Amino acid sequence: MPTYGDTFLEEYRNTLEQFTQLTHRAYEEQEVRDLVSKIGTKTELFLKATAFPAKNPRDNFFSFIEELSSVGIDQTHIDFFHELRKLYNDAKHAPNVEVTLLASSKTVQDAQETAKRIVNNSIGYSDRSIRPNSNRVYWIAAWDHYTSGDTEIHILIPGESEHWLGPPTFDMINIKALEWDDVKSKLAVGGKLSKPDGLIPQKQLDQFNVEDFLAAFAWEGEYRVLLNILAQHEFWFFGISHGWQPIVIYANCS
Repeated sequence: MPTYGDTFLEEYRNTLEQFTQLTHRAYEEQEVRDLVSKIGTKTELFLKATAFPAKNPRDNFFSFIEELSSVGIDQTHIDFFHELRKLYNDAKHAPNVEVTLLASSKTVQDAQETAKRIVNNSIGYSDRSIRPNSNRVYWIAAWDHYTSGDTEIHILIPGESEHWLGPPTFDMINIKALEWDDVKSKLAVGGKLSKPDGLIPQKQLDQFNVEDFLAAFAWEGEYRVLLNILAQHEFWFFGISHGWQPIVIYANCS
């Protein structure tokens, strides 16, 4: 049975294979950016959800990379991850910075060596087997709060209910509204993010579509990864968190 570490290293092998394929044909720079963004997100999520699950997920990518020194990873390999982090930031947020194929491939190759060190040292949950029943589908619905600058996200377990609100909210968190696109991109990498058409009943979508409704999706993956992604963008107002308040809207669920 594969471990979380095995799956992480497979992501690096697949990314480098796709870089090689790009060298065999004409390509768009956006294709390189997309590959860098995906492996950068995978690496950030691995550090936050697997390597250091007890560390505050709201801490930034930089601090998680620096945490590697506490578990015996040498500075050279830590720097390899920092170079990936910088490239990842350029690929996502710096359209005027050229992201080239060969340089990106070399950066990811170096970062792969750091990934191997982490997995070989069984850091965090790296050597834990992935349970075959650890994935499931969730419905995600979001509403914007324009006056406070946050987005309220509800997580629902799909089901049927005669209640007028549909299935109850399983969990809820408020995130920073301006980071919604970043959250969506991470959800797409950390699991499978799908449009609601054909996956969420139209009756339920109609119930979601009230004032300030933003969007709804179906997401398939591990709940711990879902929570980790949302926690990274949790909204705080004057030092008080507006998220992580599991709720049940009603008790009678048919």
